[in-house]
Amino acid sequence: MSVYFPTSPNYKIIKTLKKTLVLAGMLMLASVAQAQEVTKSDYEGLIDELICQFTDLALREQAEQPHYQAFKTATFGGNCNHETIRQFLRGRNPIPKRTLEIINILDKEYRLGYDVNSSNQELYSMVMDVFDEQLIEDFAADHTESFPDFKSTLDDRAREVFQLNATIDTTFNNDTTPNLSNPTPPASEPKSNANNVGNLWGNQFLFIGLLLMLLALAAYFIYGYLTSRRAKEGEQQATSRSAGNPYQQELQTLKTQLDGHEQILERLQNQIKGLHEELYKLSEYAARNTNHFEYTPKATTQEVVDLDEDVIEEPPTTHEADTTPRSTTSTTADTEEEPETLVDVQVFFMPSPAKGGVFKTEYQSTSFIATESVYRFELLSPSEAKFTFYNDRATVSRALNNYDTYLKPVCKSLNDLNPNAAQIITQVPGTAYLHGDTWKVKERALVYYE
Repeated sequence: MSVYFPTSPNYKIIKTLKKTLVLAGMLMLASVAQAQEVTKSDYEGLIDELICQFTDLALREQAEQPHYQAFKTATFGGNCNHETIRQFLRGRNPIPKRTLEIINILDKEYRLGYDVNSSNQELYSMVMDVFDEQLIEDFAADHTESFPDFKSTLDDRAREVFQLNATIDTTFNNDTTPNLSNPTPPASEPKSNANNVGNLWGNQFLFIGLLLMLLALAAYFIYGYLTSRRAKEGEQQATSRSAGNPYQQELQTLKTQLDGHEQILERLQNQIKGLHEELYKLSEYAARNTNHFEYTPKATTQEVVDLDEDVIEEPPTTHEADTTPRSTTSTTADTEEEPETLVDVQVFFMPSPAKGGVFKTEYQSTSFIATESVYRFELLSPSEAKFTFYNDRATVSRALNNYDTYLKPVCKSLNDLNPNAAQIITQVPGTAYLHGDTWKVKERALVYYE
């Protein structure tokens, strides 16, 4: 409830401080706009640089270095990035699986995670979150001597790209790594000065904006105090007026109880609506799955004789028009070998979902890849498919170790997460629809840990 004081001097103060709040917001937006200078290509270039340098470290530290010499001599067409590195690792024998898994996480979770609305500090923090990934932490524990230098070098390089420290000249490439891509040239002195000036103005805008924000919050505290005091005065006046009416309090009590009952009724209606929606989805799913299978009933001669009144209709045979006599032996063999007929469906496999719980078609494969595939898709129509978790032992282990990446975006758990589970069973498949070059989840799959 808003209160208006036409002659109160406090109202004029509050109105002035409200204007101050608007000004503070504008200054803070200006400071954010001043600080945002890193483009999407710069950000993706940094992640590609990280991918190349991590691959170099992992292959160099590998026992007997079976792939390191081939990696050093590879040119990658002068363009070392996530795609060329992935192709290189897939072509090795044996495939360095852990390195390939880490490269896939860096690509899908970080390289594709650029947000134009994020500040330089937020982008820097997101890049440094790489070291909180479980696979990275395991790698660091196995390489205690070389990994700290790698992490320090990445920190310096990230600060340089995001302009958090304009005095740093260190590039991410060093003498111990192959020349896989063109190194980023150090920023020139005039550009560093310009960045210093821009950051200085941005900091000043931010400080002034915060100061004005505090003043605006004080205004709202004053406004709230005056409003609550006026409301209490009004309640006291209403109470004093109704004191002479013996039925007024009873009427107020009944009104309060009625409001509570209406809230309970509204919650029940929402629950009933939710149950109707779930029932509709289950019936729709059952109807859709029923239409995807053609079942041919079979019965032996003895089973037909044993039936009292039921009549079993023989399924139409495809050999009615064939007048060529056949031997009894061949007919029996055909009957025994005939399986239950399935409609030809299109199946493909997908790795773990990208940010936002979507599957990119560029990672789609027609066969299961042990190091990458996680979900099995089955087309229901050209633009709709159902998906299930592929219950492979290695895939289960990866999913349990990376729950937030592999399972949470596209699955609902029917029981508590069990890190020691041997299987992840899909009770109800999820559904997805094709939107451009991505499959977006329409309904998450229901899974059970066993």
